[in-house]
Amino acid sequence: MKVFWRIMETLENDIMPSDQMWDELFSTPGYVTGNEHEFSHSYFKKYYTLAFMPSKRAELEKELQKASFYTPYLTHIVDIKRRKEYVLEGQRELEASNETYDISIKMSRK
Repeated sequence: MKVFWRIMETLENDIMPSDQMWDELFSTPGYVTGNEHEFSHSYFKKYYTLAFMPSKRAELEKELQKASFYTPYLTHIVDIKRRKEYVLEGQRELEASNETYDISIKMSRK
């Protein structure tokens, strides 16, 4: 999650993340699985950019008005930004626990 937060913060500063940052994100297990089963790298780049870059606000609003297959996913990404502290708290609790959950294993069994 650390690389996700770095990308989000970079975009919130209206700066496009480097290719190296994107590659680091896409090499994590969750994104490897997501790319194999559902979404492309370009999807994540497009929607993260729209959701998190202040200069893309007008484009974000237009995209949210569309009734496309991807609109609920974009809404979810925007919600992560709005609920950042809540998500971070859940991340801290999970990191502090002895429990682990490997989503890539769960997804590959389907």
